[in-house]
Amino acid sequence: MACWCPSCSCRPSVRRSRRCARTPAGPRNVLLLQNRYDPATPYSGARQTLAAFGHRAAMVTVDAAGHGVDFGAPRVSGPFTSFLLTGRLPA
Repeated sequence: MACWCPSCSCRPSVRRSRRCARTPAGPRNVLLLQNRYDPATPYSGARQTLAAFGHRAAMVTVDAAGHGVDFGAPRVSGPFTSFLLTGRLPA
């Protein structure tokens, strides 16, 4: 199971796997993409998820509404593409 939405993996109805363990132990390899005004996965939940991952994660926040970021937006596409090609997270 892949964790696409921080809040989705927290729901009791969703079966968790070790791949979704939110812990600071491990490599720096978690990129969170978050709309600031997402009604399904609130920004506060994304901040909690970022904190739970500790040094392992970085988050790109877009000042937009809706569930799911616009991958065509430069604020998202640059860091996302770089992460996929190099494995490096934004600062």
